[in-house]
Amino acid sequence: MDYPASGGSQACFLVARTSSTPPLLSLAPKTVEHTADSTNAEMLGEMRLRIVEYERVNADFDSGAPNEFNSNFHTAEEAPDLPIPSNAPTSFERWLPLVMRSRGLQDGALQVVSLTSVQVRLLVLAAGASVHTRVLNRAYAEDLEEQVAPAFGSLVFPTQGLFMRLAACSTKDGAQKAPGNMSISSVDDIILQLTTSLRAWSALNNAVNSRAPCLSIFFLPFDPRMDTAQEYRVFCAPETMKITAVSQYRWHKPWRFAGRSEEERIAIARSIFAGIQNTHAAIVRDVRAGNAMDDLLRQQGFTFDVLFDESRSSCELIELNTFGVRSACGSCLFHWVEHRDLLYGERSEKVDFAVTM
Repeated sequence: MDYPASGGSQACFLVARTSSTPPLLSLAPKTVEHTADSTNAEMLGEMRLRIVEYERVNADFDSGAPNEFNSNFHTAEEAPDLPIPSNAPTSFERWLPLVMRSRGLQDGALQVVSLTSVQVRLLVLAAGASVHTRVLNRAYAEDLEEQVAPAFGSLVFPTQGLFMRLAACSTKDGAQKAPGNMSISSVDDIILQLTTSLRAWSALNNAVNSRAPCLSIFFLPFDPRMDTAQEYRVFCAPETMKITAVSQYRWHKPWRFAGRSEEERIAIARSIFAGIQNTHAAIVRDVRAGNAMDDLLRQQGFTFDVLFDESRSSCELIELNTFGVRSACGSCLFHWVEHRDLLYGERSEKVDFAVTM
């Protein structure tokens, strides 16, 4: 495919400290930009590091209904020219081989369980009675034990546990028996996450409404490195598929590297972006010309999430997601409407890399 990774080999970022110029900054002419949304910027080659003041982010998050950051599901009134994008082109099942190659996993690491439409309907009912309390409703416990639990009987649980997800989403927003422990070590853990995850409830409902005969659930070995503090969301524009922006995934907390020196932060951001470019190139190479679903991916644009492993200075693909103002995809430290021209690649050739501190 002839869709090159955006951004080149150098980086350009938004950085809060502008009182001095560390050695790394001398590699390119320095321009300091104060943008309309009160962020600071330093230019370094092809990327711009956008440092958003944490006080703003925290105030927005603490409001209980953030409206400056991490927007999604905007209305037709806000974007009358844009449709709601399809989730199908970014299905986990479609991109699973690339995810596994990126993470260095062998085929045997994957386990898949298929649920019947009857089992899915029961899970939908149980989730409807459990998702808001984040506790499995006892009225469904016996039926789930008899009708759904046996489907997971062949699973092998490694010492570190498993990570579960559906084709449309992960279930990581579901409840855990031990809060904060995302690994799955039993069938009870599976049932609890499936019935208390809002994401899963939506995906299960969609499966029922589409009258799908079955639903696949994917299990991979749990990786303790998979921490949202180490994850980044990458925005790729419609048609060109070029990278337009990057944000730390855990948008409401200070950047993991906020305490490092400015020189270290710049070096780390460059390393992250280099890994992102490599991952992006692998995705673009995998897009099949003439395939209807992949053509739709290109037409709609997409986002993808990566894990940055500092010890290896590399990124690993986690998943692809939808793109756009009317999508369900959170915009992290951007806003789909306010930064629409930036995210859609209409403002600048430079890639905005947003962090907060």
